[in-house]
Amino acid sequence: YAPLAHHTSTPFVLYFHGNDFLHPVIDPDRHLEARLSRVPGLWRFSKALTSPLIARIVKRRQAVINNALPAVQLIFFNSTYTRDIASQLYDFGRIPLEVLYPGCDQQFFQARTARDDGVLRILTVSSLASSARRKNIDHVLEALRLIKGERLLMYTVIGSGDDRDRLQRKVQVLGIADCVRFLGNVDDQVLLQEYASNDVFVLTPRASQRDVEGFGMVYIEANAAGMPVIGSNQGGA
Repeated sequence: YAPLAHHTSTPFVLYFHGNDFLHPVIDPDRHLEARLSRVPGLWRFSKALTSPLIARIVKRRQAVINNALPAVQLIFFNSTYTRDIASQLYDFGRIPLEVLYPGCDQQFFQARTARDDGVLRILTVSSLASSARRKNIDHVLEALRLIKGERLLMYTVIGSGDDRDRLQRKVQVLGIADCVRFLGNVDDQVLLQEYASNDVFVLTPRASQRDVEGFGMVYIEANAAGMPVIGSNQGGA
């Protein structure tokens, strides 16, 4: 929306969040990579083949945003991390920069549901799309395999996407199927119940230059339910 700043006389404010500002384009690389990866013999080279094209597209789109900035009066960011990363990519000049942290709906503030059955209940709420592997569910599963014998565990994953089948197969390979459950997408009532009844929330993203977790709403939702959170030292977490 940034170029619209030149076409209105009213004050124009930008909001930077998510990954959009890192690769401001309808993400053709993942679609193109996905196609190439299905061609026998080419899958090893799909990223190398598409990266130069994507780099040119991203650079051109970033220039469009930079050209719009002189007409922008104020810029909001959803975290200091997002502000700092965006400031490395764009020339904001004298535009005021403000961090506006997201909140969460009042319904997430709820009482804990205590259990005393000796099971450590771990929760992740995340997209399971192959384009969001920065969420790093893989390594949580591998960690569970390492500690499974030390105590009773139950790991619940809420969310869906095209990577779910692969993750479920990995659970079988790791031998932890008896302590992992995938609920898919759930309604608000089930989500609130899981936040209230699990012991610890885990989301440990691994950031890259074009794929970061700028804030992470699910951390705040889990905290609102009184649940401790394990994050990572990357991204906005």
